[in-house]
Amino acid sequence: MSLNLKDQQGQLNIEFLFCTLLTIILLVTMAPYLNQNISTNQNIGNNLEGREFLNELSDKINQLNSNSYGNSKYITIPETIGNYNYFVTIRENEIILEYDSNKCKVKINPIKIVDQNNKELYEKRLFNGGTYKLSKKLIDSNDSIINQSAIEIVRENDR
Repeated sequence: MSLNLKDQQGQLNIEFLFCTLLTIILLVTMAPYLNQNISTNQNIGNNLEGREFLNELSDKINQLNSNSYGNSKYITIPETIGNYNYFVTIRENEIILEYDSNKCKVKINPIKIVDQNNKELYEKRLFNGGTYKLSKKLIDSNDSIINQSAIEIVRENDR
């Protein structure tokens, strides 16, 4: 009877060893997926913070664009988004936020962007940590018979 008991203990040891080995294999194969999910969740959080900022900025630009000429708004750009330095690019019909190889876009009502000399710009970059004055202007374009509205974007330190 003791011989039979030793055989059962040996079989239990082999089964335990097999289960332990199988668990280690599963953990090793699942580790990259778990790490990727954690990174993705952090990116989603940073992206959400960026999206909220872009939505606020687009609302301000759209409000200013719907107001009459001479109106202006001040916007303060946060120092960081998700602990990253970043910059914002405003184009005719979209705003793009770029940081840490991430890019978020939001559409806006079409606008013309001009500098302080009423020269039309393709895009304007806003850098983190600055305060900008956005002003709605009426520009006289030589190639058009109609005066057109535009938005001038100037960093407060540059005035």
